[in-house]
Amino acid sequence: AREVQGEPIIIKKSFDGFINPLLEEILEKRNKRCLLVAGLVTSVCVLLTAATASQKGYLVNVIEDCCADTSEAHCYALKITRSFSIAQKLVG
Repeated sequence: AREVQGEPIIIKKSFDGFINPLLEEILEKRNKRCLLVAGLVTSVCVLLTAATASQKGYLVNVIEDCCADTSEAHCYALKITRSFSIAQKLVG
């Protein structure tokens, strides 16, 4: 993938994308509340980023076809991330 001219680039140096405060700053500035999350290692990076996003009040959807992991770990992580949406509906 390539960035679009003028698109912000966020360097991720940890498993959780929210460790870099720039991500949340950009999301807040653009008034984003719903996030589509995708990436490599569904059971680590995607799961941790989605979990933090959910805890921060974002509505989170993981794009299953845009993630990768071992089959068992992938399925387990997706099951967990689906629970974030259910919990948001109950709490939010």
